[in-house]
Amino acid sequence: MNATWFNVPDVVMVFEVHQPYRLDRAFRQRLLERLAEEGCVKLADLEDLYLNQDLNRRIIERVARRCYV
Repeated sequence: MNATWFNVPDVVMVFEVHQPYRLDRAFRQRLLERLAEEGCVKLADLEDLYLNQDLNRRIIERVARRCYV
């Protein structure tokens, strides 16, 4: 390595990409199905029911492929 590179400071660039959560359009149906199956819905399960996690994951992966090297 060339000796002139030893005194060069490192530069780190950080980018943050914001993507909104996508709501599940079938939330009402999925909620009613869960109520029929289990009789209740736990608070911890609401996020999974309310948000379209599969679509959110696919979009974030697509954005990441386009934004980062």
